Amino acid sequence: MNPDGKIAVLRAVDRRPPRMIRDGLRFCGLEALVVGGMFAVTEAWLVPLLQTWLGAAAAVIGLLTVIPQLAGIGLGPWSKGIIALCGGNRLTAIIAAIVQVGCLVGLSVPLHAHAQPWAVPLAATLIILFGLVGVIAAPAWIAWMGGLIPRPLMGRFTGLRNRLFHSSRLACAAAFAGIIYLLPLKDGPWGLQLLLLLAAASRMTSLVMLCRQPEPPERPFLRGAISQQHVIEAGGLRGFICNMPRSLLGRWTLVWGLLHLGVMIAGPFFASYMLTPLVGGGLGLGDHPFLFTALIYISTVSRLITYPAAGKLVDLHGPAAVLRVAVVLITLIPIGWVMSSSLWVLMCFEVLSGIAWGLAESAVGPLLFSCDRDPQRRAQLVGWHQSVVLTFIVVGSGIGTLLVSAPWLPVITGSSFHTLFLMSMVMRIPAVILALRLLPRLKDLPHDHEGHGQLWRLIPGAGVTLTVSRGLGGVFRRTEGE
Repeated sequence: MNPDGKIAVLRAVDRRPPRMIRDGLRFCGLEALVVGGMFAVTEAWLVPLLQTWLGAAAAVIGLLTVIPQLAGIGLGPWSKGIIALCGGNRLTAIIAAIVQVGCLVGLSVPLHAHAQPWAVPLAATLIILFGLVGVIAAPAWIAWMGGLIPRPLMGRFTGLRNRLFHSSRLACAAAFAGIIYLLPLKDGPWGLQLLLLLAAASRMTSLVMLCRQPEPPERPFLRGAISQQHVIEAGGLRGFICNMPRSLLGRWTLVWGLLHLGVMIAGPFFASYMLTPLVGGGLGLGDHPFLFTALIYISTVSRLITYPAAGKLVDLHGPAAVLRVAVVLITLIPIGWVMSSSLWVLMCFEVLSGIAWGLAESAVGPLLFSCDRDPQRRAQLVGWHQSVVLTFIVVGSGIGTLLVSAPWLPVITGSSFHTLFLMSMVMRIPAVILALRLLPRLKDLPHDHEGHGQLWRLIPGAGVTLTVSRGLGGVFRRTEGE
């Protein structure tokens, strides 16, 4: 069959009306824009609520990360059954959003009863519950969106959605910092109370957008090599792990997990290094909040600039090939942190970090969205992937925690943190080796595919920086040919 005939068949058997796709993409983009406020609160202000206002011990703060990660490892193999019990992917994501709104509102109780002995346990329980429902919501939402987003647009739409989300998160983070400046914790709980209400409102608005998104019919399962490329042999989680080198999803899951093993050895301690005084081997930015904030968020700004070009590259060359390039770049990032303490040098490497992680995030989304045609099977595969990656993350975080507190850790260029960063870079090298062996190279494909123009118009406001993406694509293709 000629290419025109194949496209005609695909259009004939695809039961998703164009209006459904258009509305689904619009509300998915709007949901990313409004949910940024919730993440700006949960990632920055829940720890001060527990540690500063409620006086929780450091061990309690550690549980906020460890328990959801361990739960993700344990619940991943059962995600398909849990999602089916909740009524499907769409309903599971909606129920999770409702529970998270309840958790955010419920945190007002311990906030105003900080003198009570049950305040810390209640707050910690609500925060952990917030993370636990997210463990189940993630594979459900990915499986849901995987049936809605057209395959030729997955890379560009992922980049656009990430750009909307991170823009919203940055704007809300700045606004919320201003609120705490005007209503500091030392004057009472009202600053945090306002942030909790804004976070709940953000998630509630996100819930409205989720309810407006349609659930597409199941995609037809076509015969042939293209439709079979993501199929993984049966055998449950054990079979998935044993067969990882022989399936596309398994290969990039192995690469992604090993990369995070190396990243998490140092990842949680970059902020600590920035805040540690100069005499302690840090950067001494504790008394320079604006420099600290600039160094933290410059990579996010770099990501925002990278996403459009990264999404285009993913659509042209495939997500696995782009991920291969991203893994190499991510491995190089710690070099600057090991060799220099100059803020200008570190900012340059953080720009590189934003580019690398922007490429990686734009690739990972489509890889998960397209891992299988069946939505239930897709949720199961995402759950297995999540269990494997979280296992690497927990191991990497544990190794880093042991190393950073070890008195025997040698000093490099005046700081033991530099040693930790160097070890993190070394531990990323196995991921690079596997990426070069298991993931495909960038290939010189035609600039555009038939039908891209019509599908791309379904996304409201979807501009893309073609000049940048063509330039990057040319560099990657020349590199491959050398």
